[in-house]
Amino acid sequence: MTLNFFSSLSIKFKNQFTDILEIGTYNGKNAFLLSLLFPNANIITIDLPDNDQIFSSSYNRDTENRKNIFIKKRNDLLNSSKNINMIQKSSVNLLNFKKKFDLIWVDGAHYSPIVCFDILNSINLIKNDGFILCDDISLIN
Repeated sequence: MTLNFFSSLSIKFKNQFTDILEIGTYNGKNAFLLSLLFPNANIITIDLPDNDQIFSSSYNRDTENRKNIFIKKRNDLLNSSKNINMIQKSSVNLLNFKKKFDLIWVDGAHYSPIVCFDILNSINLIKNDGFILCDDISLIN
């Protein structure tokens, strides 16, 4: 579904999107897809630091070996694209971020209250004619 949606956006806005923010990198595949569909855009993807307890305890990264394998695969994929920059920090800290974006993809924490912070921060970070898109969120945990 994400592939179809991003592909549709790229047909209409390929050269208009110069700055894209992804909140929630996970395995890097969506950021990589965005880099292919919008090759002239600067893409920033934000995720928790690798040593964060929540990062380590989610998505089957509960052992050091599993976590290291996951990180290597993600980083190799992200580093294969010239227009992706990953920032490791909590998305809550985007409150003081100054850059504005054409497209913001919210796919970090999926439940309140963090997803509420992500959406509010996105409203502050979006350009006047930009798009904020969210994936599988719930305001009720």
